[in-house]
Amino acid sequence: MTGGDGVAPMTPADLGGANFGPVEHAIDRERIAGFVQATGDDTRRWLAVAPPGYGAALLFAVAGPFLGDPRIRQYTRTLIHVDQQFRYERPLTAGAYSVSGTVDRVRERSGAWFVTFRAVAECEEGPAVFA
Repeated sequence: MTGGDGVAPMTPADLGGANFGPVEHAIDRERIAGFVQATGDDTRRWLAVAPPGYGAALLFAVAGPFLGDPRIRQYTRTLIHVDQQFRYERPLTAGAYSVSGTVDRVRERSGAWFVTFRAVAECEEGPAVFA
């Protein structure tokens, strides 16, 4: 099927292998404290190291460019977040992180698109979190 201009419309399938980022994200004590307060965790426990859930904040640093891509933007109303897993290589301490994402796989079933998106957050010491 083609659009009125004779060009086939873009679909999420066009994103296979697409890279997003890197996006820079700084973690500091204030961000750690804000995240801990927002999630209701123990503020005395997480002072210099972010809790494991902070990996989601790193993932969202690169989610914006992905969700804003013209090839996926029109599908975001029906995009469903299904599964999220993190693998930590080191604690999330204060510092600069570079977050990059890649569309690993795109499948379509009965009009629904399933996009497997992989992200990695790296710091000076190397990879910190894989999502």
